[in-house]
Amino acid sequence: MTTATGAARRHRRVAFPALTLAAACAALLLGPAAAGTPAPTDAGGTITLGGGLVTIPSADVGSVNLHALPLGDGQDSSSPEAGHIDLCNPGMLQPAPNGGSLPWIHGSTWDLTEKAVSGGSVSWPNATFQNVVHGSTRTLSGNDLPVGETTGTFPVRPSDPAFPYRPDESIVEPNSFSVQVPAKPKVANTPTCLAGDAGVTLDGVALLDGFDANGRDAGANEVQDACNGHPNALGYHRHAMPFCLLARDTGTGQSGLLGYALDGFGIYGPRGANGKVLTNADLDACHGTTSTVVWNGKKVRMYHYVFTWQFPYTVGCLRGTVSTQHIFNTGGEGGAALPPGAPPEGGG
Repeated sequence: MTTATGAARRHRRVAFPALTLAAACAALLLGPAAAGTPAPTDAGGTITLGGGLVTIPSADVGSVNLHALPLGDGQDSSSPEAGHIDLCNPGMLQPAPNGGSLPWIHGSTWDLTEKAVSGGSVSWPNATFQNVVHGSTRTLSGNDLPVGETTGTFPVRPSDPAFPYRPDESIVEPNSFSVQVPAKPKVANTPTCLAGDAGVTLDGVALLDGFDANGRDAGANEVQDACNGHPNALGYHRHAMPFCLLARDTGTGQSGLLGYALDGFGIYGPRGANGKVLTNADLDACHGTTSTVVWNGKKVRMYHYVFTWQFPYTVGCLRGTVSTQHIFNTGGEGGAALPPGAPPEGGG
């Protein structure tokens, strides 16, 4: 197994404020749907989450129960293991503060339909992203702002229903990156561990692994916006399903490409080749599978990763040949270091 060298994990947001009765009541206003069904579905075949801030195709949820998703807290491993993240340096995870509980987490499961979503719809006309193939190399470059999509309003405003759970002092700012990955990725003899970063989504946003800085399930523990993103002191990023990109695909067969992992393999939406919504049980220890997908405009049978509703959500380890484990190039987790004096809560 390859290990990360000279890189510490990126500081991620770790502090939860103490929850108040008012905060708990605010979450309950989102209201869980009836048990045993994925989420409230309208006649148009869509599912709404976060009090109506998020709309996704119901075909991308299938029979997955969004009310009882497995909680990924502490699910790291020292080697590839299904449902886990193979971390290069788990010792860099920060001790978890005693921040209280969240009303959408219920023991070993959590309810996505109850989770608070930070509001706002901020456009980024200066967003840039390029995906250029030259010979055997694909270069992904941009400024880490979502092209063609919006973010929530950050810092989260006190009037936002999500504010009581996770006040965020960070703002969304550009942060340039240029990552070279194999244009024709190949499965390696030995998988590579993750050093914090997983890849880049098609709108040019950094994709981190499924953990926050404490080794907790970031999808469950961190409040994000309507595209499942939020900023830290380095920039905007995601850990799990990019809702806005999912909404672009209204089909029922194989999901389309939603991003690239750092080994060059594609990360596709949740539907498999027959339209079935995939879960951890359908994937290997790195959270991938081999099937026919559309790759560079052609149908190709190849290895790829899958965005799922279950932790680790995207990539559990890197199955292909890796030339870099970092998106940014200034050191630290994901290759990026916090600016001098930046607070540690500007994290994942």
